[in-house]
Amino acid sequence: MLQKIFYYVKYYSIKLPKMNINAIIFLITKENGENMKRYIIGLDEGTTSARTLIYDFQEDKIINITNEKFKQYFPQPAWVEHDANEIWTVMQRTMNKAIKDSGIDTDEIIGLGITNQRESIVAWDRNTGEPICPSIVWQCRRTAKYCDSINKKM
Repeated sequence: MLQKIFYYVKYYSIKLPKMNINAIIFLITKENGENMKRYIIGLDEGTTSARTLIYDFQEDKIINITNEKFKQYFPQPAWVEHDANEIWTVMQRTMNKAIKDSGIDTDEIIGLGITNQRESIVAWDRNTGEPICPSIVWQCRRTAKYCDSINKKM
């Protein structure tokens, strides 16, 4: 069963914390051997969409996958940006929808795995928690000339 879980995790780009199998079994089982927790939620924040996956240990299957796209911005040729607040909102919406649509009891969630898109970056205001500027997406080429100049010096 656990091998199948890790296959799903890999196939759907869901990342779990590094734990050994005995630790996972301990977390999902009561002392008397009855299942206590049964769901893992995977959050996959990709380059063009956010996805939530819910895996049920007892049934040994994925019970819900919810996906929603978010907007790509191209302010100049070769530049790619995202609205960080939109990504946050869309990710929350997919998770809430997946939980609601699957009808699970949130007390039975064992954990949450999160994966995100490559080397994209956003600066946040420490005091307000708001983004200072749009997220610069890993595909953006705005610094290509600068990077090339560094390579030439090496």
